Amino acid sequence: MEEIDGSLDVAGLGARAYAFLYDLTFRLLLVGLIGFFWAQLANLSFSGGISALVDSYKFLLFFWVLYHPAIEFLWKGQTPGKKIVGIQVVTRRGETPSLGAILLRNVLRIVDMLPGTYLVGIIFCLESKLQLRLGDILTNTVVVYMQNPEMAEKARKGANAIPDTVILDLEKKQYLEELLGRWNTMPIDRRCKLAKNFLEGLALPIPLGFIDSQYDKIIHAMLQNLIKIEPKLPPL
Repeated sequence: MEEIDGSLDVAGLGARAYAFLYDLTFRLLLVGLIGFFWAQLANLSFSGGISALVDSYKFLLFFWVLYHPAIEFLWKGQTPGKKIVGIQVVTRRGETPSLGAILLRNVLRIVDMLPGTYLVGIIFCLESKLQLRLGDILTNTVVVYMQNPEMAEKARKGANAIPDTVILDLEKKQYLEELLGRWNTMPIDRRCKLAKNFLEGLALPIPLGFIDSQYDKIIHAMLQNLIKIEPKLPPL
């Protein structure tokens, strides 16, 4: 059974993919720069340069493989990409993972990446309400948003700023009540999509971002704010 500390805000596939792309870029730059300087320092001749580049592959592979586990251990569950997106790897209790857990989690990344497109990892995440890939399941870790109550509150206040010009008729009011009543029985992507369609029908701005637990809370708060508006009765 999947359980975590109730105060943790689970990061969805979108946020994790976003962080991965950042890290992939940083890792390519790191390895490229190290490879360039390695070749320059190793020799000065053309033939020697070719030989140095060939020999450098094993040396560069060391940095490529250690990028994630080394930085996640030193940065307490974060990498540059995760830090930019605002997510981190923690245990189910919200603690920093041990070195062993971080190493095993990243070794299992090899399986999650199969067949080269992270298909295995994506399938595991889609089947898990906590968005866990195989590496997370076997190390008892989860990827969550960094705890920042002040920023979360600012985001919710911005999302809840409903203009005074918004008018709900009885039909829309009833639909909104039904949507909120069924909210917890629907998958997160389904309910967020219905909420976005409803907000668009009222010509309200749609919150930007990936559909994950944080996005779900913000758009749900918008609907709860809308339900407070008294419906406009048709003229007699």
